[in-house]
Parts: sequence; structure tokens; C-alpha cells
Amino acid sequence: FRTDVGGQISLIILDLRMPVMSGEEFLAQAAKLKNVPPIIIMSGCLEEFTLDNPQSVKPAVVLRKPFREEELVKAVKTTLDKR
Repeated sequence: FRTDVGGQISLIILDLRMPVMSGEEFLAQAAKLKNVPPIIIMSGCLEEFTLDNPQSVKPAVVLRKPFREEELVKAVKTTLDKR
């Protein structure tokens, strides 16, 4: 993760498939927190996941794997510039 000068997390980059908790579960848990930073989702199997749950945090960007490094860099820059 990256922290800004104040020590806060500026951005989360999250894969939807993780060993302990799915990305969907993470988004639902994050919705319970205050001041959730923007989230970039990446996955090679987006059709398996539901990202429009009203009780979940909405990702700022969704990237389909495989993607080029430039796409990720652009998504990070655009997302941080919007903050």
C-alpha cells in the first residue's frame, strides 16, 4: 500500500480472488469503515463476481486481467488525481 504524508492509505489495489477473503467480501467489509480510500479492482474472471451490491464499496476502477502495466499506472494516476 502507499501512504500519503499524513500516514493514511491513499489507494487500495485489490484482486477479486484472494486466499482468505474474496474481493466481494472485502468490499462489503470496507463499507462498514469510515473514509475508505479509493479501490482499484483487478481480476481475470469478472463475470464470477457481483460488484454492484448496495451494501459494498464501489470500486473506482475495474481492470480486467491481463492488462498492460501502462493501464494500471494510468488507473492509479487518474484515481489519485480525483482525490
